[in-house]
Amino acid sequence: MGFLSKLFTGAGTAGSNENTTILAGKSILAIDASLTILVIFKLIFKPYNCKLITAGSGQELLALLTEASPDIVLLGMPLKDFPWSELARIIKEQYPAVPIILLRSTFAKCSKEEADKIGIYKVIDKPFDSIILVNEVIRAMR
Repeated sequence: MGFLSKLFTGAGTAGSNENTTILAGKSILAIDASLTILVIFKLIFKPYNCKLITAGSGQELLALLTEASPDIVLLGMPLKDFPWSELARIIKEQYPAVPIILLRSTFAKCSKEEADKIGIYKVIDKPFDSIILVNEVIRAMR
């Protein structure tokens, strides 16, 4: 099986039956300014039978936040309309127990200390490995 087949079928470490069960029925709220990244999220999480809700802007995220009731948030940065830190604080105010994984672009300004202070569960740099992302989501959901 080729690399892309493994990537998009959930094969490898992240795709075990136990891990698929952990994510089944869970709600993942993903935000990123890149439509490509949002499509990649859909491809990555499709095999896990979870509910993936996507937003392409901070305003869209805020509109979805109350009805989404997420189990985890994937927060891509940078966003054009909101500072990531402000969105993370709003999410944490509404859902203090919900883990946030911050997906940081190489040129975005964000220190680990700042992320820790806000309560970010994990910072992952873009470009990211899909298996590492899935494993971190699973770890955060346990």
